Amino acid sequence: MRVTDTGRQTLILCGKSDIGMVREENQDSFCVQSAETPELEKSHGSLLVLADGMGGLARGGQASQIAVEEVCRVYYETSGDSETALVKAVERANAEIFEETQKMPGSQPMGSTLTAAAFVDGGAVVTQVGDSRAYHISPERGLEQLTRDHTLVQELADRGEIDPDSLHYLLNRNVLTRGLGLQERVDVDVVRVDDLTIGDT
Repeated sequence: MRVTDTGRQTLILCGKSDIGMVREENQDSFCVQSAETPELEKSHGSLLVLADGMGGLARGGQASQIAVEEVCRVYYETSGDSETALVKAVERANAEIFEETQKMPGSQPMGSTLTAAAFVDGGAVVTQVGDSRAYHISPERGLEQLTRDHTLVQELADRGEIDPDSLHYLLNRNVLTRGLGLQERVDVDVVRVDDLTIGDT
């Protein structure tokens, strides 16, 4: 857990992972990181990163670990605004996993989802690839899903081709259409949350 006083607000940052009831191996990785200098705190703030290795592929745990390490490293090394730095960090993580895959015999793919949030100047920038969701819980507005799943079921529902709540599609709900390391380049979704207030989660 980290407690960071930004001058405008106090952030309490923490992470916890659980293997769940289905998998035999926990393929989650996460980091909680704060800027090391006042200058970086002002431009880049604090960072939360969560990656979940794709269990159907080889070495999902390794992929999620690479993803988290790269995002945490590259984000704070990249100049410019926090949104640009975070997107570049996620793109670099994708490239690193893809390159690692190419080194393996038979080029067996490995991949990971990734959701990251940078807290800067009273707001947050959230990036996502995959289906590890980010939510905003506000005392005023309640629970709000910030990110959109990159899954086959979600894409079909968005096009109006299926009812996403249909029991028939529940078994295929986790078929991903986008993940880190699956292709040389990846599209990164970005969501901004402005004016976080006391009590927000």
